[in-house]
Amino acid sequence: MSGMFVVVPPEVWLALAISLLTAVAAARAWRLYRLGEASRRWPRTEGTVVDIWFEVREKSDDDGGTYVSTNAYLVYDYVLNGQRYRSRRFTYRPSRGLGEREAYALLRGITRGQRVEVRYDPRRPQRAVVLTGTDAGNLWWIALWAVAAASALGYAVYRLV
Repeated sequence: MSGMFVVVPPEVWLALAISLLTAVAAARAWRLYRLGEASRRWPRTEGTVVDIWFEVREKSDDDGGTYVSTNAYLVYDYVLNGQRYRSRRFTYRPSRGLGEREAYALLRGITRGQRVEVRYDPRRPQRAVVLTGTDAGNLWWIALWAVAAASALGYAVYRLV
C-alpha cells in the first residue's frame, strides 16, 4: 500500500485559499469592531483638524447603471506629553464606500482648523479617533467575511467527501 496518496482537486485548493483570506478579513473586521468599542472608554485630549475632504466616485453596477461611492477623510493633530501626533484614522466605523449623504453626515459640523475632542489609546497613544464607537456597518462586514469564509470552507469539505 505504499505510495498511495489523495489527489486534491485544484478547486478545493482555491476554496481553501479563499476561506483563509476571508477568515483573515473577518478577523480584521472583528479587531476594528473591538477597537471601536474600546475607543468609547479611552482618555480624552484636544486636537486640531488639519484637513477634511470627501472623495466622490461614480461607479458602474452589474445592471449597467451607476451609483455614487463616497469616501470621508479627516486628518488631525494632537499632543500628548509633549509628543505631537498626526492621525488619518478618525473612526473605526466604515468611512469608505459610503453613500454620499452618509459620508457627509459622518463628518457634519467638522471644519479645517476646528478644535476637536480626540480619544486615544493609553497603551498606544498614536492610536486615536475623533468619532468613537461602531455602527451596523462594522457588524455587516464581520458577518459578510465570516459567511464567505464558512461557505468556501464548506465547499472545500463537500468536494473532498
